[in-house]
Amino acid sequence: MNKSEYLAIKAARLKAQEPTRSMCVECLRPERACLCHTITPFSTQVHFRILMHPLEAKRDQVGTGRMTNRALQNCRIIKGVSFEHNEEVNAIIKDPTNQVLLLYPSSDSLNISENQLGTEKSKRLFIFIIDSTWACSNKMLRLSPNLLALPKISFTPNYLSRFDIKTQPKKYCLSTIESVYRLIQELKRQNIETIENEHEILPKSLERMVNFQLACAKERRLNEALQ
Repeated sequence: MNKSEYLAIKAARLKAQEPTRSMCVECLRPERACLCHTITPFSTQVHFRILMHPLEAKRDQVGTGRMTNRALQNCRIIKGVSFEHNEEVNAIIKDPTNQVLLLYPSSDSLNISENQLGTEKSKRLFIFIIDSTWACSNKMLRLSPNLLALPKISFTPNYLSRFDIKTQPKKYCLSTIESVYRLIQELKRQNIETIENEHEILPKSLERMVNFQLACAKERRLNEALQ
């Protein structure tokens, strides 16, 4: 089954579930709220895999993981809580031609804002990104010893999150799309990533989505006041 066939089947299923509400089959948002047409996908040297908790995968969740995946051509979403026995994850980790890292701030992570990231030029660089709340992320790692054993990397946040419609647990916490943007910036600085400025679409997409959600909230408040 190719991608177009898969999306056609998915569109039919969504239409059957919500016949009065058209949904985008890629971001799973109502077509009125879909921003996919504003995102120009770009290719990276690095391969990204977004490990998405099922709660983030819900259609009514205003997350940024799917938006990130939409923008990155060398990216896939893998859903789950425990990835210990996930075939796709384990295949990537066990492939000797891959260098695999986990983006996760911890006491044993390498801060690539302050240290050089050693890469093996003969290998493809894969970076796993956990897309979940901080509490759920900790649980996902506890249940996934294969991920926990991976070398971890982090970076120094240089700005506060602009995901204004969601409260972050701590000042340095960023959304998935912001984390990937900052990661790409650091990889570019170390000449590991070779793109130009294509990644600037990431914060712009977040800004559009936040502005849309705020406008919708304002419209709802106005309608309620007029009733």
